[in-house]
Amino acid sequence: MRAAFRDTRVRAFLVVSFLMLASHGAYYNFFSLYLERFGYARATIGLLWAWAVAAEIGLFLLAPRLLRRWPLERLTVAALLAAAVRWLALAIWPQNLGMVFAAQALHLASFGLFHLCAVAIVQALFPRAAAARGQALYGSVGYGAGGVAGAWLSGWLWREVAPQAAFLAGALLALAAAWFAAARLHGLDGTRTGHRGAPGRLVGAGPRRAAPDRSE
Repeated sequence: MRAAFRDTRVRAFLVVSFLMLASHGAYYNFFSLYLERFGYARATIGLLWAWAVAAEIGLFLLAPRLLRRWPLERLTVAALLAAAVRWLALAIWPQNLGMVFAAQALHLASFGLFHLCAVAIVQALFPRAAAARGQALYGSVGYGAGGVAGAWLSGWLWREVAPQAAFLAGALLALAAAWFAAARLHGLDGTRTGHRGAPGRLVGAGPRRAAPDRSE
């Protein structure tokens, strides 16, 4: 693990993960309330959530082909930019059902594609013996610290500024993550990783047990 941290791309990946998951703060904590403020029925809100999940599943079905065809760093930046577009659309056009529907379709990239890339990046940057620890670190920094920070920030903006401001902040966080990834994540080997295990799981290395970590 110590050897892995000497690679600046590992530290950059953790920063990107933190920013990306923080950008989801308004969505995961306030999306239903947000739509209710604009007059959406609960049944419609439920269908919009379900549509996002369906789009994500469709992305995972294409995962092996995507990883073989496109460089991992390009897929990662594309996912981050898609997230920025998604949060911006929700901030500007919340009353337009068509735009909200399109924004929900981008869940395939803002969650599905990014998670797919994150699992592959961990497997590319961490030694095989430390892959499980790398996945745990990604989860802790991204979903843990990033999720908490995003929830706090979006809640403060919702209360003190406006609900739309929470989604605008998410767009800015995703843009910052995209810039950081484009600048710092280079030379990733997407072909080495393939796509093992269930794509929606946090630990994407499948049931394989990692050997003892001798990198320390």
